This record gives sequence, C-alpha cells and structure tokens, in this order.
Amino acid sequence: MKCFLVIAVHMRMQSLATELRAYAGSDLDAKEDKQLVKELKSLVGKEVQWPKGEPNDTPDRGTWKWFAASRAPGFHKTLVSNRSRTEARAQHVHVFEWLARHHRGVAVQPELSARLGHRMVRLGLIPHRRQWCEILNEQLASFPLKDPAVDEIPWPGLRDALQWLEGNFTNVMLPAYERSYQMENFYQEHNEGIHVTGQWEAAYFLSHPKKCKTADFPEMCKLLNDVDGALPTTVGVQQARFARMQPGTIVVEHTADTNQRIKIHCGVVNPSGVTMEIADTKLTWQEGRCYVVDDSYAHSIEAKSDAAARTILELKITHPDLAWAQALHDDEGHLLERNPYRKLVERKEL
Repeated sequence: MKCFLVIAVHMRMQSLATELRAYAGSDLDAKEDKQLVKELKSLVGKEVQWPKGEPNDTPDRGTWKWFAASRAPGFHKTLVSNRSRTEARAQHVHVFEWLARHHRGVAVQPELSARLGHRMVRLGLIPHRRQWCEILNEQLASFPLKDPAVDEIPWPGLRDALQWLEGNFTNVMLPAYERSYQMENFYQEHNEGIHVTGQWEAAYFLSHPKKCKTADFPEMCKLLNDVDGALPTTVGVQQARFARMQPGTIVVEHTADTNQRIKIHCGVVNPSGVTMEIADTKLTWQEGRCYVVDDSYAHSIEAKSDAAARTILELKITHPDLAWAQALHDDEGHLLERNPYRKLVERKEL
C-alpha cells in the first residue's frame, strides 16, 4: 500500500506541476518597449573589449526584428511549448550577456538589464527578472541562495549532505585542499570565458558522475559518494572541484544555461571576505560553511586587487525536484519522454 501511495503522490505532483507550468504573461507596453530597444541599440558599436573572457556577438538586425515581433498584441499567447519558450529566452539572454560583458561599468547597464528582465517577466518567460537562464524547468523549486544556518532546506537528503560536508571540513575537505595545492599543474584556468580580468582557476577531482580521482583523494571521493547516495535522484553529484580566485579577478554577471542542476558551495579559504552577488542577495563564503546556490539566477564576483586568494569547494548536483518532476532536454529545452534522473519505484503486488 505504501508503494502505491508513493506512486500516486508523485503522479499527482507531476499533474499539478504540468498544470502550473507556464507563468502568466501579458502584452508588452509598446511605447515603453520601443524606448528600451532604442536605448539598447544606442550601445551598438560602443563595446568594451576586456583583457580576458570570450567576446559576445553584438545583437544584429535579426535580434531587433525579433524584439519588434514580440511586441505584437497576443505574442505571449504563442509561447505555449517548452521549446518556444526556450527560444524566446535565448533571444533575451543574448542581449543580457552582451550588456554584461561589453558594457560593464556603463552607468545605464544595470537599469537596462533590470528592464530587460522585467520584459521577460511580462511575457511570462521567467518568474524573477534576474533568473534569465535559457533552459528553465518551470516545475522545479526556485531560489537564488539558501544558507542552512538560517533557511529551511526543503529536501531531507540535501540537508544531510550539507551536514556531512560541514562535519568533514577539518578531517577531509581541508586535507584534500592542501593536497590539491601541492599537486603541480592540477589547477587550470577556468575555461568558460566569463572572467574578464585576473586569474580564476579550477581543480577537478570529479569531472564526470561516478568518476572520482580516488588515487589522489580517497577520503574526499568517499565523502562525495556518501553525498551522492543521500540525494534523491539517480545522478546526484555531477561534478566537484576546488575553485580558486586570485586578487583582481572580475567575473561578469551571468547565469547557468539551465536550472535543472544547482550547486553546493563550501567555503575553504576566504580571508578577505570575497563576496558573490546573486539576484537580490549576497554570499560571503565562510570557511567550513556550505550553502545551496541556484546559479540560474544572475550572479557576479569581483575580487579586489588587494584581496587574498579565495578558494571554495563547488559541487554541481542534479536539482532534487527531478526525483519527481518532468525533465527538459538540456540543449534544446523540449520535454523529454523519460526523466533520466528519476529513481523508479518498484510496483509490488499486495
């Protein structure tokens, strides 16, 4: 009976989530939107190229044509499929990234980004103006940051994982960090092209699920295996690394591509109190403390030139709600027929 009840609850949760999948949209104010696009287009040709980071393509005529088309009355009613909503978000994300990378420091950039985010909310594409990832699974619980010391963590397995990580900070995490620091050429510069100055490095000891560097980090790999087992999805921990940020590093505002995975951040070394801004809040990593971060919300970091190096442990995990929710394709955004992260509940005859 218990097994059937679990199945029924999961099916009902799926049904409710499907019914509530799309956020309510409405028509854009044509006058306001034309003014926004006019101001955005005025920045074309004024891009700043930074010493590092991958350049972002300047929005072209096709982008502005799409923005004009999306201003038409009733346009929001056409965004009915996951794929069409993903494509609409992608048009906005292109402009967001162009603003963040090439117009950082321009006085109007934060205001334009805020108005662009409100545009997406108005169209019903996102629930929060700063959650502008392309692949947005609207069935999943959404938050920028949770600190287990003050916030309720809604997933018991994740609560256990955070406690185990913090409880093993001194005897497992710190020795692993010290070991990684001694290993020559273990740290490589972060390759995602989102830091425009300074040095941001990563040392991976788990780059693929279930494939940990046990020869060099046996205790850490054992801890990660325990964490993975506590999480409710078939693949819990997808990736694990130490991330070290040197003084004078700027990571521009950006989001993850999808909200179908979130992160655990654990402070390892942060003597200067380097802080990350995420959505409408901030995170200053404390040594030995772990936090849950949903990086589908816009976030950025700036380590002052006189700051000491900051290192965190970063785990990328499958969003716990995918234990019951439907899953989207991570590249194209369409609904998958089968959720690869859901643990099957065995049906037993009474």
